[in-house]
Amino acid sequence: MDRPLTKKDKRSTSIKRIARVFAVLAIPLVLVILLRGIFTPSVRYEMLRTARAEEGDMTVTISGKGVVIPNYEEVIGAPFASRILRVNHHPGDKVKPDDTLMVLDNEAIFNQLSRLENELKLMEIRKSRQETELLEAREDFKIDRQIMDLNIEGLQSDFENERQMNHIGGAAKESVVKAETSLRIAQLEREKAILKHENDQRKRQSSLQETITEISIQHALINEARLLLEQAFVRSPFEGDLGMINDNPGVTVQKGQEIARVADYARYKLRGTVSNAWTGQLASGQFVIIKDKEQTLEGSIESISPEVENGMLNFVIRIEDGDISRIRPNQQLEIRVVVAYKAQALRIPNGSYYHGSGYKDMYVIHETKAHRRKVLFGEANFDLVEILEGLEEGDEMILDDLSEKFKREELKIKY
Repeated sequence: MDRPLTKKDKRSTSIKRIARVFAVLAIPLVLVILLRGIFTPSVRYEMLRTARAEEGDMTVTISGKGVVIPNYEEVIGAPFASRILRVNHHPGDKVKPDDTLMVLDNEAIFNQLSRLENELKLMEIRKSRQETELLEAREDFKIDRQIMDLNIEGLQSDFENERQMNHIGGAAKESVVKAETSLRIAQLEREKAILKHENDQRKRQSSLQETITEISIQHALINEARLLLEQAFVRSPFEGDLGMINDNPGVTVQKGQEIARVADYARYKLRGTVSNAWTGQLASGQFVIIKDKEQTLEGSIESISPEVENGMLNFVIRIEDGDISRIRPNQQLEIRVVVAYKAQALRIPNGSYYHGSGYKDMYVIHETKAHRRKVLFGEANFDLVEILEGLEEGDEMILDDLSEKFKREELKIKY
């Protein structure tokens, strides 16, 4: 026969039921915790690149690209339309000043020079004839002037005699008037002859000066033709490397067409490019850090192009310090233009994780775990990155970019 349950029995039964419920709920929770611990990703500490945030001075730089160009390069164009007769050198050859690179056909220039010299001879003959005619005209007029002066003196004497005779009644007034008229006509004819002679002299002198000018121009044309004749032997302007040459004998080239290029590869410059967003930050003379694999070169901005091409600002960098023996023409290098200096900035070494200023998920190590944390990066240079938010001095951050590989909020660190 069942007996009624006491309050104590009822309480015990309730406790057992609650315990069973808690047991049912706790087992999955414990399993989750255990599984989470088992499956939490882990990384070995010695496989990681880490660094501690520290305060210190740092330079602020603008990143860009640089292409190696020769310190000086001269493009040689064809001096006149011709064809290539002979090529003496090939791309890559070392050349010295005045080395003959190629020979152009100069027959047409030679014929032109002969024609110009013959024309000059004719001009010289014409000049000599004009000088002789000018001198003859001057001497002839000198004699004519003497004759006219003597004639006027005689007429002047006749006029004076007629006037005296008329005064004493020995000659009629008409005779005086006639003598005076003859004198005046002779004087006017002399003035006319003088004026005509002066005009004739000016014309002859002008023609002579014109011929002299033509001779001067002809001399210039002859000198130019002689220079072109010499330029048929295309020579190196300085010691350097032959970067390019048209090595196709027999081919026709036009005046001004590029036929060779000589460069000074003993020293180099860089053609730098950065985003035009930094236009106001650049100035001639600014310090530039150049990265060539494991070595660093130093330079400065020599000149800045006033034009923007495809959203990029172009400038020339003069390399001032560093070993340039391993760099080559057209090689691309990473550059950093120093635009400012910051004192006591919170900083950390640069690495592959840095892709510009802004927030990025990084892992910060604390004892045996690495916690995912949003870090705000600022400016950077080749070596350091500025930390604006998310780290404190002394925090140890993993420099490897693990944010894409792991999505967990924490990682195990195995030492």
